[in-house]
Amino acid sequence: MEQKKLFQIIGLSLVLSSIFLTILSLVFGFSLSQQRMEYYKSEDIHFEKFSVTMRDGIDIKGLVYVDEDLEEKSDNSVPSVLFIFGVNSRKEKDFDKVYQLVNLGYAVFTVELRGHGESGGLSGFIGKEPDDMVEVLDYIEENYDFANSTHFGLYAFSFGGGVATVLQAIDDRIHASVIYHPLSSIDKFHSIVPFQNLIGHTPAINDVLEIEDGYKACDEKNTENLLLIHGKEDKVITYKHSVGLYEQLDEDEERDDIELELREGLDHGPNENDEDSLKYSIVWFEHFFHDSSININNRDEEIKDINLREVEYPSSSLPFDLIFIASILMFAGLFILVLPSQMWSLTDSFKSDFELIIGRHVEANGEYKNMLLWRSVFYLIPALIGGIIFGLFNPSYFYGYFLTIPLITIGLMLFIKSSEYENFKDEWKMWFENSMKKTLLSSLIIIIPVLLFVTIHNYIAIITINEPIPFFSSTALVYLLIGFSVLFADLMLIRGWKLKHSLFLIGLRSLTLLIFFLFVPIPEFPFFGEGYLVHVLIISLIGVVLWIGILATKLMKLVIKSEFSSLLIVLLPLVVFLTDRFFRLI
Repeated sequence: MEQKKLFQIIGLSLVLSSIFLTILSLVFGFSLSQQRMEYYKSEDIHFEKFSVTMRDGIDIKGLVYVDEDLEEKSDNSVPSVLFIFGVNSRKEKDFDKVYQLVNLGYAVFTVELRGHGESGGLSGFIGKEPDDMVEVLDYIEENYDFANSTHFGLYAFSFGGGVATVLQAIDDRIHASVIYHPLSSIDKFHSIVPFQNLIGHTPAINDVLEIEDGYKACDEKNTENLLLIHGKEDKVITYKHSVGLYEQLDEDEERDDIELELREGLDHGPNENDEDSLKYSIVWFEHFFHDSSININNRDEEIKDINLREVEYPSSSLPFDLIFIASILMFAGLFILVLPSQMWSLTDSFKSDFELIIGRHVEANGEYKNMLLWRSVFYLIPALIGGIIFGLFNPSYFYGYFLTIPLITIGLMLFIKSSEYENFKDEWKMWFENSMKKTLLSSLIIIIPVLLFVTIHNYIAIITINEPIPFFSSTALVYLLIGFSVLFADLMLIRGWKLKHSLFLIGLRSLTLLIFFLFVPIPEFPFFGEGYLVHVLIISLIGVVLWIGILATKLMKLVIKSEFSSLLIVLLPLVVFLTDRFFRLI
C-alpha cells in the first residue's frame, strides 16, 4: 500500500474514533446529569442558578441550595449562609460542606467572585469584591422570600476570606461568620509575593497597595460573631495573618464572640478539607442561628456531638476524560490526514530544511554582520522607551514588558531584512507566498480539536453542575497575545541568523529585562533568596528558557512548516489550562 493511502486510512480512523468518543462523552455526561438531578430530588434539595448584575455591568454568578420545604416559605425565616471561596475556586465547589448545612436547615448561596469562572470582569484583588457581595446580599433579599436577609451567615476561605473580613465589617446584615485562613493583610501577602509591579494598573485595580483589606476595614465596633480557623502549617497564608487580625479585634481577650482556632499540623488545603474544622464551623453557626445554649467557647467538647452525614453525591470524571482523549485523537487524525500531502517532508527536503533552520546556508559577510548589529540595537530600544513610559504611568511587567514592548519589537524587526534578501519587501513577499496556506491549514489542525474540547467539556460541565472553562474571555486573548508577542519578537530577531549567533538572544533578552527593571523594579522574592544577584540569575534563566523555546519552535517547523502554528500548538492548550486554573487579573 502506498504511503499516502496508508496515512489517509490511519488519519480517518483517528478522526472517526474521536467522533465516537465525543458521542460517548455526551452519553456519560447526560447519565451523570440525570444521576445528580435524581440525587437532589431524593435528598429534597432545591437548587437553582442565579446571576446578579453589578454596578459596573458585570455579572456575578451563583448557586442556591435549600431544602424543598423551606424553599416554599415566604416569611424570611430560613437562616442563610453566603459561601465565598478562595482564589481560582468556583461556585460548584465544596458540595460536602453545602450538604451538611442544607441538612441542618440552612439555605446556602455560593458565588464566584469577579474574574472567576462564569462571573464576568477582572479580579479587583479585594478592591471591588466586598461591594460586589453587598449587591449579592441585596439581590438575595429582594428575590428569595424564604431567606432571613437581616441575619446572614458568612462562610469564606482564603482569598474569599479576605473579601469576607471586609464584607462583615461594612454590612450589618452579616450576623455570624466563619472564615478560614483569610487573606486579611495585603501588605503581608506582598512581603511573600511582590505582586504589585508584576500586574500594575488594570481596568479593575488602580493600586494594589491602596486596597482596603481586613486589617484596615475591621475594628472592635464593626466586627462581631467571628470565628477564624487557620492551620499552623499554612504556607500559602501564614497563620500570623489571622493572629494579627484576632489581636486587633480582641486585644484584651475579653470578647466571647471573636475566636481564633489554630489547627496544629494543618496546611492550607488540608485545613479546608478537615472534618473537625467543618465541625467547628457548624458549632459556630448552630449557636448563632439555632441553639444559643451551644458553648462556642468550648468547641472541642461541642464538636463531639456533631455527626456529619455521609455524602453520596454522584461523581465521575469519565465524560471529561473521554472528550480530552477525543480531542487528542482529532488533532492526531487531522495532522496525519493533512500534513503528509501538504507539508510533511521526511525525504531529501528534511535535511535542507534543517540546514536552513540552523543557518548553515548563511554567509557571514559584512551585510550579515550589519544585520546582527542593527537588530540587536533595535531589540533593546523598545525596552528602554517602554521602561520609561511604564515606569511613569503603569508599572506593569504583564502589560509592559511581556506585551507592549514585544509588539513594538516585532514591528521594528519586520523592517530589518535578513542578509540574503535585497529588501524587507522581498522577504515579506516570500513569507506570504510560501507560508500563508501552510499556516492556515496547520492552524486549523490545532484550533478544531481545542474548540471541540472546550465546547463539549463546557456543555457537559453545565448540565452536570460542574465547572466550565472560561476560555472565551478577554483574558484568554491577552494570554495569547503575550505568548505570541514574546516568542515571535525573538523569532523575528534571530531569523536568518546562524545557530551559534542565536545564542546572543540569551544575553539580549536578559539585558532588556535589566533595562526595564531599572524603571519598574520588583522587590526581592524571599522564597528565591535575598539580594539583587538573585534577580540577575532569574533574569538570565528566563533568557535561557526563552532561547530553548525558540529553538524548539524552529525544530517543530521541520514538521509543521509554520512558525506561527508551531507557537499555536503550544500556546492554545496552555491558554485553555491557564483560563481553567487561574483567576483573571489581566
